[in-house]
Amino acid sequence: LGTQGNLFGITGGEGTGKSNYIAAMLAGCICQPDKEVDTLGIQITANSKRKAVLLYDTEQSEVQLFKNVTNLIKRAKQTDKPDEFKAFKPEELKAFCLTGMSRKERLHAIVQSMDKFYYQYGGIQLVVIDGIADLVKSANDEAESVAVIDELYRLAGIYNTCILCV
Repeated sequence: LGTQGNLFGITGGEGTGKSNYIAAMLAGCICQPDKEVDTLGIQITANSKRKAVLLYDTEQSEVQLFKNVTNLIKRAKQTDKPDEFKAFKPEELKAFCLTGMSRKERLHAIVQSMDKFYYQYGGIQLVVIDGIADLVKSANDEAESVAVIDELYRLAGIYNTCILCV
């Protein structure tokens, strides 16, 4: 259960469908109100106010992120005309490839962009950080890991949003 002001954790081995699961949630956040979308049985609160939906990827290349976002847009049935296959990205969906940044820069970029989009869109519906372990030097460093989690909890509370951590 992902709620405002909290973190939601998803874990699993490589190739277990985490990206597909995330895409289903994101599709539910960006779908048009009159469209029925396959969210893999997950109930998603409608984003009727068109708040920002943010995806940060710390693992995939820009090309793979583009493919993933294209697939989730298709899943959300974001089309100009029902009989056209061409999909368009809703303005509120923002996806960022953070692989080219240092670990410290990644967290800073997340903080700065969350603030920007919170005010630009009047709130944030959902934040997804795909590859949360890549925000720390070592996932086995308890102090550093706890500090990142504390910061994410703080951000979830300030921006009254759910942060989905993969």
